Amino acid sequence: MPFRISLTPADITDVLIALGYTSDRAVKLDMLDASVASRAPSGEVDATLTTRGLSETGLAKLDNISAQVRAVGDVAAAANNAGLTVSLDTDFRTVVEVKYSCGAAADFVLEASDDGNTWFTADTFSEPAAVAVGSERVRGYNSARRHVRLTSPTTGIDLAFELVAVL
Repeated sequence: MPFRISLTPADITDVLIALGYTSDRAVKLDMLDASVASRAPSGEVDATLTTRGLSETGLAKLDNISAQVRAVGDVAAAANNAGLTVSLDTDFRTVVEVKYSCGAAADFVLEASDDGNTWFTADTFSEPAAVAVGSERVRGYNSARRHVRLTSPTTGIDLAFELVAVL
């Protein structure tokens, strides 16, 4: 059976005050409906951000947070006479996930580059046995470089790579 509670305006006021809502805060809450034009001019905001060391370029990285970039590649054993390399332009995202499978034992090299031409070895690793599709291995890296690539020089086996950059 439903029941009814009767509250008076004074009861509601007492509850709001107990929760920290005061007449001073109510005025500020009313400002949330103000039009954008009545807020601080953008030049003022830009000056404030600049004095705190933030730049338009730095803030642009925030646009990347929800947008991942990825590169994938694979080669079948019968066609694998040169191994496999998959490269990714991270667009300055710094967290890179490397996912791979291999049809037999294989060696791998992860490299990073600022310009996509000069590469630096970031990691080398080996798999002693096959890593099946559906049971891929995943490795995570932090990279300050714009480009990353994963290479396996191992030939004659199935290889599949996926590189994903986030943040």
